[in-house]
Amino acid sequence: SFFKSSTDPIELFLSTNGGSADEMYAVVDVIEYLKSNDCEVHIRGIGKIMSAGILILACGTKGERKIGKNTRLMMHSVQGGIAGAFPNMKDDLTLIKKMQDKYIQCLADLTNLNLKQLRSIVNKRRDTYLNAEEAIDMGLADSVL
Repeated sequence: SFFKSSTDPIELFLSTNGGSADEMYAVVDVIEYLKSNDCEVHIRGIGKIMSAGILILACGTKGERKIGKNTRLMMHSVQGGIAGAFPNMKDDLTLIKKMQDKYIQCLADLTNLNLKQLRSIVNKRRDTYLNAEEAIDMGLADSVL
């Protein structure tokens, strides 16, 4: 295995506008792999944590997900663009819906929020902004840096 277990945690400082769901899940998979090999991943959210960054923050080791007191967070639905032949666009919409459902389920597993609460947040037709205290109350983070 390329990974050797260590007692030293990995500390990841995170500030992001978000981005692609595929890249988000790649980072989440690495963090989950590290945690499954007894390596704590301490995430430090600073500046802004938006969109895909929300799940990355939430998947850190519980108790070690910390954010700056002035950190601004933003949640919204999965976004995508569709073009091309109608059958392909229908398939793309199905995939986007599956990605949204997976995102919501992952957050429900990692936070204090249930599926209904998360659907309410991400199904709004606008972005939802949170401050550090709100993020901690929701279980996206554990404490302020």
